[in-house]
Amino acid sequence: MYKADYVVVDAKNYKKPVTKTQVLQIANYLKPHGTGLFAVIATRAGADRGAQLTLKEQWAVHQKLILILKDDELQEMLLASSSGGEAHGVLGQAIQDFRLSM
Repeated sequence: MYKADYVVVDAKNYKKPVTKTQVLQIANYLKPHGTGLFAVIATRAGADRGAQLTLKEQWAVHQKLILILKDDELQEMLLASSSGGEAHGVLGQAIQDFRLSM
């Protein structure tokens, strides 16, 4: 569905939210015949308004799904995985939230 053989993850240890520039940087790595069209930006501070708009544009125009995951979501995934749960539920929720925001 999201045309990805691999998941590209870019960790940003910024104090401020990621911007449009960081979203476009990771979008450049997403190719249908390369890694695929799915990526995650792991960040402490989330995304600014420009980044959020760029995420939507990348999805609507190029079918590139890029999620922004903050520390609490990554911790939730680790806790679920370490307790025998399913960490992919966090990703599923993030995808659902993003798609419904369109």
